[in-house]
Amino acid sequence: MQDEELTLSYNTVSSSKTTYQSQFGTQKAALLPMGSWHMGPLADQQANGDADDFEWGVAALPQLDSSTVKHPVTYGDPTGFAVAANSPSARMKAAKEFVAWAAGPEGAKVTAKTGSVPAYTSDEALGVFFDKQGLPQDEQSRTVLRRSVIKQENPVGEATQVIQDELSMAQSSILSETKSTDDALAKASHAIANTGLLPGQQGK
Repeated sequence: MQDEELTLSYNTVSSSKTTYQSQFGTQKAALLPMGSWHMGPLADQQANGDADDFEWGVAALPQLDSSTVKHPVTYGDPTGFAVAANSPSARMKAAKEFVAWAAGPEGAKVTAKTGSVPAYTSDEALGVFFDKQGLPQDEQSRTVLRRSVIKQENPVGEATQVIQDELSMAQSSILSETKSTDDALAKASHAIANTGLLPGQQGK
């Protein structure tokens, strides 16, 4: 896409700190592969004049397997709540009750009102989400969110951050064309293996 000038080059995006809003929000880009978390902010940006006033909607990305078309697979990571293990018992009880509420049907509706898709999804919660002013009202956008199967993007583990960092550096090297794809991925694989965090891969 860079070679055909269908998108800004990675170096230009990095140096100018180009944002989603400055491209999609001002109609310089026709398609934005992005998570549902961007829907609420885009509606807000259109309402306050930071983005152009235009109609937009949501579609599922192409699927690798035709069997997933009706229930498209997407990926995401939740924003979690943490409860301190050594909190005083009264606070611990209140914190656990809050987490249980926030992760349940009532908390989902409150989260949805802010323009964020809650981790606990139901037709009622998604209905509250789409009631937010500025969000698309077409049936396709609603169906995509209702039927999507969300898989965890990053597994929880001590190696996760190392893998993310190495792949981020590899991506930067590839898109800035300072390394070939093979060399960048080989370097990342070697660095990850040498951390010793992945069983049976040390030194490979």
